[in-house]
Amino acid sequence: MQPTAARFQFGPLTLIPDERVLLRDGKPLSLTPKAFDLLVCLAANPGRLLTKDELLHAVWPDVVVEESNLAYTVSAIRKALEESPESARYIETVPKRGYRFVAPVVRDEPVADDARPISAEPAVSLLRFQEQWWGRPNEPPSISISPDGRHLVLGAEGPDGVPRLWVRTLSEPSPRAVPGTESSNVVPPFWSHDSRFLAWASGGPLKKISISGGTPQTICQITPNCVGGSWNRDDIILLGNPNGGVIRCLASGGGATLVTRAAEPSELHLFPSFLPDGRRFIYLRVYRQAPERSGLYVGDLASESSDGDMFLMATGFNASYVSAADAGPGVLLFLRDR
Repeated sequence: MQPTAARFQFGPLTLIPDERVLLRDGKPLSLTPKAFDLLVCLAANPGRLLTKDELLHAVWPDVVVEESNLAYTVSAIRKALEESPESARYIETVPKRGYRFVAPVVRDEPVADDARPISAEPAVSLLRFQEQWWGRPNEPPSISISPDGRHLVLGAEGPDGVPRLWVRTLSEPSPRAVPGTESSNVVPPFWSHDSRFLAWASGGPLKKISISGGTPQTICQITPNCVGGSWNRDDIILLGNPNGGVIRCLASGGGATLVTRAAEPSELHLFPSFLPDGRRFIYLRVYRQAPERSGLYVGDLASESSDGDMFLMATGFNASYVSAADAGPGVLLFLRDR
């Protein structure tokens, strides 16, 4: 859980681990050494649930301390950040499990003084590459970028003509095949919230596999191929269903249930995508007999019925939510008229 950037920015705050400085609008704030170390651990892992054991081991590696020390240190951080436990603008308490840093974090990589731009305009980093694939021309591969922005996954035929998943880390020169994902029909895969696992279904059970290696593990049994999927930070997975409502299952395994219900046989609920709170989600309702009625809706895991799901817009395409780099509102990206 060590930081990988020179500084972290969240809202009006800037955290500089190497200099052991926390700034609010450029002015230093006071933190005890252990509170500072704990804040670095949390900010370096935004959106990820860090268990109490992980945090105790990271901040107090050589001594045995009570959990009350952790709670007291979190309270000190909240006081410095001017946050109450009820508001949870920065740190969310997950009862009996640990803590999660919930504010959007911008990581600034260190830049040598002689490499800094002379212009006052902000520097923009561009990465251009052309990805090789071997599928038939009328079957372009499905592509998905990991939540941490470091990897791409492609579902495509390889040079041997066998469809499988391929992962390309953006710092590497070429994609690598993911063993165990060979299939006669690779449907679009999706990522776990921490970018460590891929999930997919190809005419059988939903499976997951670590991008660092290993064998595929079955998550749950589903009859149809899923059409889009989303995996939240509480390890709940939603699947688009070409035969009805959105399917829900747990990443740890178990049975599948419906979280939305189609009102008629020709209605399909596809491409679910969690919103930042991990509870609400957007999805596409498709009406095969009346495509003009198709559109995007917002569902809620806490809802007992999808009858009251909020309508967003009329469209036949799915959409993706993109968080803002700062504390501002996010946006929806979608296709319209090609």
